[in-house]
Amino acid sequence: MTKIISYDHKHQQYKTWKSEIIVENREYIITKNVVPFEITYSIGKKKEFQIQTFITHFFHEWFNIITVYNIQGEFQHWYVNITTPITVGNNTISYDDLLLDLRIYPDYTWDVLDQDEYNEFRHEISPEVNKTIEQTMEKLKKLVSKKSGYFNKELLEK
Repeated sequence: MTKIISYDHKHQQYKTWKSEIIVENREYIITKNVVPFEITYSIGKKKEFQIQTFITHFFHEWFNIITVYNIQGEFQHWYVNITTPITVGNNTISYDDLLLDLRIYPDYTWDVLDQDEYNEFRHEISPEVNKTIEQTMEKLKKLVSKKSGYFNKELLEK
């Protein structure tokens, strides 16, 4: 099992969990969380999840994609975290979560999540990174609109 460490936008450890690597190449690592799985938050709180997730962590993209299935194995949605590219070492995958998220439903509608939180803390993020966050969000919306790339439901069958 590999440890996943999510840091907040100030690079303070935010949450951790264990996950199994199922695909690894030069572009990304895909991890699988076994049901149930538990996330431990830096404040000491633990939360157990009764869902199946596959997370695509990218080496060169500013996001990760969580593909969520219910306990019966039915696709529910994609949850995309805007993040820094991953760092890998010592059986650990880590990244900084940059506040904004995107939830994409099976009908390809989406919700931007945590916009208020991002607006509140964006001054703590460099102008260059803020620009990258905005460009990344636009890139993701285009991919979803085209139902292409990582957001092709036909690929979920494979």
